[in-house]
Amino acid sequence: MLSKKYITLNSKIEDNFKIFADRKMISSILVNLIANGIKFTKNQGTVNLEAYFKDSNIVITISDTGVGMDENKIRSLFKITTTNSTPGTNNEKGTGLGLLLCKEMTERHNGTIIVESKPGFGTKFIIIFTPNKY
Repeated sequence: MLSKKYITLNSKIEDNFKIFADRKMISSILVNLIANGIKFTKNQGTVNLEAYFKDSNIVITISDTGVGMDENKIRSLFKITTTNSTPGTNNEKGTGLGLLLCKEMTERHNGTIIVESKPGFGTKFIIIFTPNKY
């Protein structure tokens, strides 16, 4: 989808960045959040992945220049009682379950997932892991 929508994917990962975690779960989280970034970014937009240390925490962010979300949509993202399947900018489909799984897998690693977004200005997912907790 990156090439089809002419989206640029940037990654900025701190030197010597390592995380002790379940490889498949972390991969699933990253793939899902990057795919969502691509899905909701218009042609010729940008998706960014960053991974770095802050204080004693491991921080991973996925941000995009996509359509963004309002506060009501953000509040409903991780609720199992709310269906959150929204077509992408090119009518891409999804189940609406990906973010619930991301939250669950993040929490299984004693992490936290935070969403920052504004309609028309894109979305940023911030995942914070505190190493001494796992």
